[in-house]
Amino acid sequence: MALVVTSAERARDLRRSPALITAAAQGAGADQMTMTSYYRDDMTGLPEMGVVGGQLGEAYIHGMNGIAEAVRQIRGTSANQLASVRNVLVTAGTGVPTSGLVLSAE
Repeated sequence: MALVVTSAERARDLRRSPALITAAAQGAGADQMTMTSYYRDDMTGLPEMGVVGGQLGEAYIHGMNGIAEAVRQIRGTSANQLASVRNVLVTAGTGVPTSGLVLSAE
């Protein structure tokens, strides 16, 4: 799998329609030094979720797999295509420094 990041102007010249990066964020909870910190005051929640939002569905696919599916949804080429997709939120797993990425149709 490869990911090509270029300007929107250059992407318009390519064979396939682009998925534009509309927003990106990364965050970590307090005292988060390892993948999961067991030394938190409150073990009933994950403060990382409040930093980024999203992660409503989970299939244990991290990183590039989520981004690749988001691009397919934006382009209309997914095997499980949703109707009228204009924006897609991709989030990383919780319990680690986490991130969110919003891709949009042109």
